[in-house]
Amino acid sequence: MFLLREILFNPLPDNAEFIELYNRSAKVLNLSDLSIALADPSSGDVKHLVPLKDYPYLLFPGSYVVITRRSKELPGNCFYNFPWLIVEIDDLFTLPDEEGIIVLADDHNLTLDEFHYNVNMHTDLLYNTDGVSLERTDFDNPTSSPQNWHSASTSAGYSTPGKLNSQAVSRESPKEEVILQPEMFSPDNDGVDDYITLHLKLNEPGWMATIAVFDTQGRKIRDLASKILLGTDEYFTWDGISNDRRLSDPGIYLVFVEILNRMGTVKKIKKVVTIARRF
Repeated sequence: MFLLREILFNPLPDNAEFIELYNRSAKVLNLSDLSIALADPSSGDVKHLVPLKDYPYLLFPGSYVVITRRSKELPGNCFYNFPWLIVEIDDLFTLPDEEGIIVLADDHNLTLDEFHYNVNMHTDLLYNTDGVSLERTDFDNPTSSPQNWHSASTSAGYSTPGKLNSQAVSRESPKEEVILQPEMFSPDNDGVDDYITLHLKLNEPGWMATIAVFDTQGRKIRDLASKILLGTDEYFTWDGISNDRRLSDPGIYLVFVEILNRMGTVKKIKKVVTIARRF
């Protein structure tokens, strides 16, 4: 069946709104069998109905499609990177900036999926939510649950049309993981262990992160992230360069990760890494 996957209802001036759909079934579905509607958030009455019978598009199992009025203005260069995932509909309704109800219905007017969105569903850790998508985190949880939607992450550009949702939850990882590889590296540009990779794998969306590197004297030498909204699967790298653009000396360094969520939960993780020199 068709499910709502991501929406951008309050885009930046140079970007376009969009609604992204997902085929959760094991069948090939045709977009032309669908209607998409906008309903009034107070009464639930449909205000705008757009039948998609003139827009045949085969959606294979596990795939998705981006519906918009202005495909070339989609964020993240979606038009140029994933043109085959876009259906442009000139008479698609405009999404209200504050609140609305999006309804998917079949050709018998039976509701397939429905999402009552509100601007307050965005994380309050963000100062400004203009241009920020709401992403569905789990297809096994109800569309109607506000806890099943979250603001797209900073590293994803706050919007992910045509891509895997940055806040998608994996059921295979019940605990947070912070992995640093390798633990010793040599930033000499020889193509071998020239940088470290810090992998943050989180079991839920909504974490904000600050990441920095310190030397053994407790001096901060490099900022890797400063109060950014994380996705559920993030990567950061350090090439041994300090904030003043100098190559750090050989020795031991501490990578300090602090994450917090909207409930006020704070977690601090420390990882030790060594810079070596090859001779």
